[in-house]
Amino acid sequence: MLATSVTLPLEMLRAAWEMAKVKSPKQAPLAISFRSEQGLPVETHTGLTLPATALDEPLAAGSLVFLPALWRNPVNIIEQQAKTSAWLKDIAPHHTIAAVGTGVCLLAETGVLDHKPATTHWHFFNAFARRYPNVQLKRDLFITRHERIFCTASINALAELTAFFIQERFGLRIAQAVERNFFHEIRQPLTQAGLNIINPATTNELVALATATLDEQLLNAIQNQCQPALNINALASSLSVSVRSLNRHFKTALNVSPLQYVQNKRMGIAKDLLKTSNLSIADVANHAGFQDPQHFSRLFKKLYHIPPKQYRETVRSKLFT
Repeated sequence: MLATSVTLPLEMLRAAWEMAKVKSPKQAPLAISFRSEQGLPVETHTGLTLPATALDEPLAAGSLVFLPALWRNPVNIIEQQAKTSAWLKDIAPHHTIAAVGTGVCLLAETGVLDHKPATTHWHFFNAFARRYPNVQLKRDLFITRHERIFCTASINALAELTAFFIQERFGLRIAQAVERNFFHEIRQPLTQAGLNIINPATTNELVALATATLDEQLLNAIQNQCQPALNINALASSLSVSVRSLNRHFKTALNVSPLQYVQNKRMGIAKDLLKTSNLSIADVANHAGFQDPQHFSRLFKKLYHIPPKQYRETVRSKLFT
């Protein structure tokens, strides 16, 4: 077992809980426990030992269950975990499960991923596809989601997913604070970015078509170095729905409005430019579709709780020191 695949999300969650407790001293305790088939301590491949309880110990309602990455070829370990497979199949409908890397095999073995999207560590792609032909392996995605079952391809992707869980439980500001403390940077607004990246092929076909159209319009505007001409009324009309109906579909599928979706996309573009280019703040704003640099800076600070200039200094320091 790869220890980081367990300890990193737990450290992030603990940090989030401590931040929340400062604001709300009566914050409910964060209960953390490790489980193993026999209730015996689990030793990682580096020799770190984690105390564990048996699988039949009851889980609190709505628990968040992390399945760690398994070191090297996971098949031998999986074939010895029949009790774990049965346990996972039993709890899957009632809890949130997040598997990382080859730990996804523990889920696939139960059948709960059959005909559902999943990803795993790139080195195990071919073996995974052969062993679990009924699973929709998404080789191009780092994170997949079906209902409350999440799969991640790497530790970095797991960290991003954990930030998404933190936002769900403790709110956006705490999630972003945790990201800054652990990684020196923040990503797109997590509710939008998480749901869109995790589940790009949304089951809502109308939203999938709408986001594809909006993405294409944004890309064309960037390539042609012009302001994106986004018309939500025209978009709704092209999909034969009202603007109100389109907004409702977006809220249900992505938890944002179409305009918020576009704004978040623009902010993602701006963040990438701040990190990777030497463009001035005004030029970054213009490339991302904001005509007023001051409005862009205010919006950036409101969204990420850090000014664009300070964000650039932070991420550049991370990249080059």
